[in-house]
Amino acid sequence: MKTASLAHTRCPAEKRGLWWFGKSMRSFRRLSSMGIAASLILTALLAACSSDSNKPAEPAKPEVKGPELLTARSAFQKLYVAARGWNQDARPYRIDSVVTSDGNGHDGKWAVWRGGFASPAARSAKGYTWSGSAADGTAMGREY
Repeated sequence: MKTASLAHTRCPAEKRGLWWFGKSMRSFRRLSSMGIAASLILTALLAACSSDSNKPAEPAKPEVKGPELLTARSAFQKLYVAARGWNQDARPYRIDSVVTSDGNGHDGKWAVWRGGFASPAARSAKGYTWSGSAADGTAMGREY
């Protein structure tokens, strides 16, 4: 029965008298892996550089948006979400549109809506305002 030997065995190239071939392949693998690493580092450095880095960035021009006009149903849904955050049993008792310079009520759409909600459990009422207007004097989402 043969047992495994811990002695160094020769590779097939060394057995055929091509001992130099095995050594050159190891050095070739070592050089090629170093070459790949060097090319990856060089590529990363070149990708990080830019010729436009000295130019200041142009400030972004803000888009001038018109007012957001909503119908009573859409406004109620937005106000109701806020009221439910205040109290889970909030019940609506009023919703009003507010006249502003941004909205004229065409098709029932206004830029500012107010809603009143009451909570039977808390025995209190709270009002909420939704505003899609940037006009002066409009409440931008404040409670009343």
